[in-house]
Amino acid sequence: MVSEFRQEMDMLKCREINDLHHAKDAYLNVVMGNVYNTKFTKDPLNFIKSGERYSMKLFKKNQDGKESGLLTGIVKRGDTIAWNSETSFDIVRRMMSKNSIRYVRYTYKRKGGFFDQMPERKKAGLVQRKKGLVTEKYGGYNNTTAACFSLVKYKNDVIIIPIENMYLKLYETDTAFRIKYSAVQLKDILTSEIDIKGISFPFENRIIKINTLIEVDGFRCNIVQKSNKGRTLVVSSAESLIVDKKMNDYIKKVSAYLEKSEKGKKFSPALYSGLNADDNTKLFDLLCSKISNKPFSSVLQKIGNKIQNKREDFLKLELKEQLLFLSNMILLFKTGRSTGCDLKLIGESGQAGVITLNSTLTKIGGRQIIRIIDQSPTGLFEKKSVNLLEL
Repeated sequence: MVSEFRQEMDMLKCREINDLHHAKDAYLNVVMGNVYNTKFTKDPLNFIKSGERYSMKLFKKNQDGKESGLLTGIVKRGDTIAWNSETSFDIVRRMMSKNSIRYVRYTYKRKGGFFDQMPERKKAGLVQRKKGLVTEKYGGYNNTTAACFSLVKYKNDVIIIPIENMYLKLYETDTAFRIKYSAVQLKDILTSEIDIKGISFPFENRIIKINTLIEVDGFRCNIVQKSNKGRTLVVSSAESLIVDKKMNDYIKKVSAYLEKSEKGKKFSPALYSGLNADDNTKLFDLLCSKISNKPFSSVLQKIGNKIQNKREDFLKLELKEQLLFLSNMILLFKTGRSTGCDLKLIGESGQAGVITLNSTLTKIGGRQIIRIIDQSPTGLFEKKSVNLLEL
């Protein structure tokens, strides 16, 4: 029903731009569900017994040209009006045009493997294969999994440290172990000896779960994982890319072509496809404008400048190469993305745009306000922490 409604009303969704289509689909399901529930009642058998004529089609024309689809008139039962074609279409269009949607990601403690399953050759810094088997002699396991994180203050520095899966239970329940474990993590992050007397926990024993929302000078992002032995936090954007309907439809054409042609390997864009170099240039310039302004400029300004400086290189690409590059460039804005984007077509990295933060928050240059934001499941209620840089 929702798919048919979107097609007929020219409200096609484009998953590549943002994730707001989930909320809009939910809204349309409520609208259509209310129409069908009112038309056919909670027990469709009662409706069939009544002998009323009906059509399951939302939009339909008879042979004489008369409209007889479900949404072409008034759907009512008793005093309840679920749909009026004269007013309801405008209401739905107005609601679907809104992008003030609460974006919330589920927070959790990561489970699963403790580390890479294959042991590595002898070296320091690995997890022992068995108790007493020093890794410098017997080797061990690498890439321990961070189940979640914790906020620690050491002297004048505020640091978010990873809590590895195998130590999570002890960390949460044993205060002495928490201090000792934090000292080990701080030594790896700060690369210096740690005096445990200088360790404190501003939020006490609170755990920072995976996908916890943080706000860095107005830019919202979710903590995803650790990197570089905990010295770096990999985050994903929680800011949605918004474009107008015309550009939304063009991006959908680009995505559809790349999917059907297996990224241009099977066939080139047809003349009637609506894909052309002029519109590609307009989309390129629009994305460059987006990446150069708030909120995206807070974290993507560096790669944005590189892309803008390669504008002439983009214009020299073949049509299908331009389409492939634009598809990859749009991924820079995708919410929930924690991996890099392939920008090699203009001579940049194949893993560009990974958003990272120094886990030592007080060493992040040029930042004034960093807060943790706790959201309700619906996103309607939020609670912001104090500025972490002022702890």
